[in-house]
Amino acid sequence: MKRFANVSNLVSVWEFAKDRCTTVGPGAQIFCAQRVWDQRLEHGALTRRIEAAFLAESEAILKTGRVTNHDAVTAYLSLWQIRSELCEQPPEDLQLVGIEPSSWLTKEQEENVEARHMAFARGDRVPGRFIASLDAMRKHDQHMHALAGRRWGVLHARGTLRYICPDRPDRELAIPLTRTRALVAGVSDQDVGNDTVADLNRQSRAHASRFIFGYPDDVHAFRLAQQAGT
Repeated sequence: MKRFANVSNLVSVWEFAKDRCTTVGPGAQIFCAQRVWDQRLEHGALTRRIEAAFLAESEAILKTGRVTNHDAVTAYLSLWQIRSELCEQPPEDLQLVGIEPSSWLTKEQEENVEARHMAFARGDRVPGRFIASLDAMRKHDQHMHALAGRRWGVLHARGTLRYICPDRPDRELAIPLTRTRALVAGVSDQDVGNDTVADLNRQSRAHASRFIFGYPDDVHAFRLAQQAGT
C-alpha cells in the first residue's frame, strides 16, 4: 500500500457509497477489518507464509522487472480473494446439537487455547472464525488447483496514467503492484501506454466492492474520467 503513497505517506481513497475521496495514511481504519479467521490460519496454516513469499517476490520483481515465483503471486491473489469474501460475509457461529454445553472459558483461556492452534466452544456454540479457517484452506486449495501453472507478466506503465488498486480482486487475475507496475496473468512482460493502464483501472473499479485507492493525483484523475464516462 505504501508503494502508492505520496511523499507525505498518504493515499487517496474513493468510497463508492459516499462518492467521496479522502486522503489517509496506509494504516487508516478503512483498510482494517475485524479478523474473522482464527490464529492458526493467520500465523501458521496459510496467511503469513503466503504473505512472506509474495513480499519477497514483489521486491525481486521491482528489481528485475519480471516474475520468477509465479506460484507465490497466484497464492497471494487467492489469499486476497478469500480474505475479501470472509470480511464481506463473516461466518456464523456453529451450534452444537446433542452435546451438553461446556463451561465457559475466560477471555485469557480462550486466547491461550487459540494460540496453541486449537478451537473452543462458548457454551454450545463454536465461534465462526474456526469454521471460516477450515473453509479458507479448502478454497485456497481449489484456487491453486484451478490456477495451476498460471504465468504472470509485468505491465510497466510508460505513459502519463498510473495504476490504482481495488479493495478486492473479485476473480480478476491482476494485481497492481505499484503506480507503474501491475501483474497480469497470461501476458508477457511489456511496456504499456495509457490505453492499457486505463483499461486495467476500469477493471479494478468494476471488481472493487467498497473503494479503490492510490496515489492522490491518480485517484482524482481516474474519478474525474469515470464521471465523464471516459
